[in-house]
Amino acid sequence: MWDFWKDPDTWLSIASVGIAALALFQSHKQIKLSNKQQLFEKRLDTYLILEDLSGLYRQKKEYLDRKRPDQPITPQEQQIDFIVLTSNHTLDKLSRIILSQNRQSVQALFLSKMDDLELTSQKLKFVFPQSVAADACEFIDAYKNALLMLYTYDAHLILIDCSTSEEKKRQDVFDSYERLKKAFVQIEEKEIEKKMADIIRL
Repeated sequence: MWDFWKDPDTWLSIASVGIAALALFQSHKQIKLSNKQQLFEKRLDTYLILEDLSGLYRQKKEYLDRKRPDQPITPQEQQIDFIVLTSNHTLDKLSRIILSQNRQSVQALFLSKMDDLELTSQKLKFVFPQSVAADACEFIDAYKNALLMLYTYDAHLILIDCSTSEEKKRQDVFDSYERLKKAFVQIEEKEIEKKMADIIRL
């Protein structure tokens, strides 16, 4: 028995097992820290986008509330509304090129930004609890829908295309504004942004 403990190979084996166990523990710890860091970054990214969109809407809400759906939307009004809803960090490029005559480049960027908002909404569902993600996602989805309805509204083209009612398309725009307003009220009343910030701090 004592010969076993006196054997240097025994101690080398024990030391090797100990070192391996320690390395495994450190590796597991690093993976956990890495996962936490990734989760933190994803939560922060989606939170900042939501905060950016809601902050802009909060500033422009009065302007949108004054609009009435009883007259066709002129091209100038369409551009102004679009700039009003995109003058922030998240959608900045859209507000700067909406006046461009190159419709193709505008459309490519617009569709890219809509995909970005859709991706943000999907991420939110996975990185935040459902209790806050549901309302946050609805606001982002409503924001995206409002931009889509406004962008696809073109009074001149609609009047030429008899298969589409201008009044119906205009109503779609204002319905999207109403959906956005209701979604904003929900995140304000439920303090969704504050709850998200608290979760990130944890």
